[in-house]
Amino acid sequence: MVKSNRLKSILRNFLNDFERLECRHRLSDDTNDECIDEYRKEFQTLKDLTESLKTDPNCGSVEGENDVNRRKNRYKDILPYDHSRVILEEYPGVPGSDYMNANYVKGSSGCARTYIASQGPLPNTLVDFWRMIWESDVTVIVMACNERESGKYKCESYWPQDNDDPQQYGNITVQLVKWRQVCPDFLVRTLKVKADSIERTVCQFHYQTWPDHGVPNSVHPILELVRLMLMVKSNRLKSILRHFLNDFERLECRHRLSDDTNDECIDEYRKEFQTLKDLTESLKTDPNCGSVEGENDVNRRKNRYKDILPYDHSRVILEEYPGVPGSDYMNANYVKGSSGCARTYIASQGPLPNTLVDFWRMIWESDVTVIVMACNERESGKYKCESYWPQDNDDPQQYGNITVQLVKWRQVCPDFLVRTLKVKADSIERTVCQFHYQTWPDHGVPNSVHPILELVRLMRDVQISETRPILIHCSAGCGRTGTLCSIDYVWALLRTGKLREDFSLYSIIREMRRQRIAMVQTLEQYMLCYKAVATLFEQQLKMIDSHTYENIDGDGEPLMRRQLLRESADQHIAIATIAPQTDHSLPQTDNTKSKHIPESILPSLPNSPSSVGDEVRHERLIGKATVIRRPSIAKLKAIFENQNVISTEGPIVRSRSTSSSLNRSQSIKERIRNTKSMIESNDHVFNGNQRHEMSIGLDEGLRANHSDLQFRQDSCLKETTYGECNPQINAMNRLNENSAQMLQTNHFNGSVMESFAILSEQKLLENHQQLQQEIRQHIQQKQLQSVPSVQSSQ
Repeated sequence: MVKSNRLKSILRNFLNDFERLECRHRLSDDTNDECIDEYRKEFQTLKDLTESLKTDPNCGSVEGENDVNRRKNRYKDILPYDHSRVILEEYPGVPGSDYMNANYVKGSSGCARTYIASQGPLPNTLVDFWRMIWESDVTVIVMACNERESGKYKCESYWPQDNDDPQQYGNITVQLVKWRQVCPDFLVRTLKVKADSIERTVCQFHYQTWPDHGVPNSVHPILELVRLMLMVKSNRLKSILRHFLNDFERLECRHRLSDDTNDECIDEYRKEFQTLKDLTESLKTDPNCGSVEGENDVNRRKNRYKDILPYDHSRVILEEYPGVPGSDYMNANYVKGSSGCARTYIASQGPLPNTLVDFWRMIWESDVTVIVMACNERESGKYKCESYWPQDNDDPQQYGNITVQLVKWRQVCPDFLVRTLKVKADSIERTVCQFHYQTWPDHGVPNSVHPILELVRLMRDVQISETRPILIHCSAGCGRTGTLCSIDYVWALLRTGKLREDFSLYSIIREMRRQRIAMVQTLEQYMLCYKAVATLFEQQLKMIDSHTYENIDGDGEPLMRRQLLRESADQHIAIATIAPQTDHSLPQTDNTKSKHIPESILPSLPNSPSSVGDEVRHERLIGKATVIRRPSIAKLKAIFENQNVISTEGPIVRSRSTSSSLNRSQSIKERIRNTKSMIESNDHVFNGNQRHEMSIGLDEGLRANHSDLQFRQDSCLKETTYGECNPQINAMNRLNENSAQMLQTNHFNGSVMESFAILSEQKLLENHQQLQQEIRQHIQQKQLQSVPSVQSSQ
């Protein structure tokens, strides 16, 4: 609610300012009126900024002014900034072959390469234009001009005009598959692009009615173009996800049908994994992947395992102490992430007693703020990692010139805990967050991938960007470490919208093994990676299907963050009248088949706690329904107090199903008491899976209680045929119909969804209470008339 109100306030402030200016502009015929003047002042500051950047050394255009590149610029005063320009793969010995007049532009997610802003290609830059599209893995192009405007050439045609006439641009072949005039303002072309036997589909949106020296009369065609553009990205992503899942499910199905450990499913995984092991063996003789420093006599005692040494080309190099040989050595490697940053991860062995100072020097010098530890200090009776953090808050530890203090720790779930550490060196203080996964077996893998995914989610909540490395270590720094790096790498591809048609988990792990030896060390770990990625893809696909395209940002970011990256516990809380573990007595009656609410709208009401388990929870997490947001605990308690009075003090009709009604009344009272107790005892502290389980159970309980009231109403009406009750009957019918509509409406998203969900759920609660009151009044009226006889539920 707080977040919704904040958003509404921002929107209203903007709209109020805009409407004020527009109103004044409509009342004035003077082009120099105050409205235009305010816009002009703002725009002038942008022009002034552009002028000031011409003398800014950080915003130079040296490459654009280079003689060899000048003829590649359409306008001499529109040159790309060097710091953000698109750099093509350079042809050896060909000056300027890496140049294109285009820049990367940051998006709302913070991704520096969300957009490419490019000039329209010239005849001599057509090949470079398609190289840029291919090398940057562009799948959507938006063209906002025509080839000729006002009698001048504005953009060279870079697509085939006919389906049967593919065009060649260097080694890239482009074929027109189809085109469609979506509306009078723009059309869409589907292009098939092929290079090096790899084929991709590119969608081009061509806006044709934007005036050369003006703007469109209406914004609606532009908004429609953006909407369709996002939808294309969604459909492309669904295709990639389904392709991977189909292959995974085929293997898993065959594996489940076979009891033989040598079945074909395992055999396919084994063959892939064997090629990774073969790669590691071949790299031992590769001069580019040597481990000279690790084999140095002065460094040997710093290695935990003699066969796990860091490659020299990617090892973490510490600041060297003058005159101290080997002081720059640590058994750790930088590993490239999905963004292309060569230092996204540090894969390290667990520190030894004699490398604790080096370990903390590495953390400090590499500016690490997140550590993931995937082992324990002792496993199977052997030392796997030296403890490198203080055990008590009041006992800071000194590692060289670095002081480490434990600030707090929290057991997030049975599988892992989080420690917050204060690290200080040279009067500079930093906070480091350590995630310690404690239940990963020494020679095996976890039974479930969900705790691992939860850890990775929280890890990226703390540090979403890849601008500084995340330190991940186990004992050797390759097996469990490589598994976590691989999972986070794929998740990053989803977050940033970089998942490609040729996605291959095998290729990702193979590339990581070129940077750190034996990353993902065992077949079981390799299969765990597949299982974790399949789980991610399933959740992603169901979110897309549930929310169509409203959930999709230009770079794919909110798809993951609105559902999987759940918001902090103090920003929302679910409300209802039951949690799964307390639902022991929901009867098998017609309460789910009320004549006022279609059966398809109501939730399934199981009769045992075991049936409200993982299936309901999984369905909930992927976006089938929406987590309800509430303003305060106090208001919730007041609502429940009110419901308790209404539900438990009112009399119940004595009919042929008297005992059933009494049982139902007791069930309702028990559910309300349980819910009140849970809210009072937990009060805003739910987190991760625990909070979601609670919200699922409570929401299901609210609907169950709503249906319960309908059942009581129906029973009451069956016993009564008095005409004077018709107003109450009609009122209850209207309440049921309103609630049915609200229960059925769950396809909104973004700010619209959030606002609507809050309003509709509050209205549902009001209807819920009003329905209870109507039933109570109706029954009391019949009690006064003594037909039929009634007794108190007490």
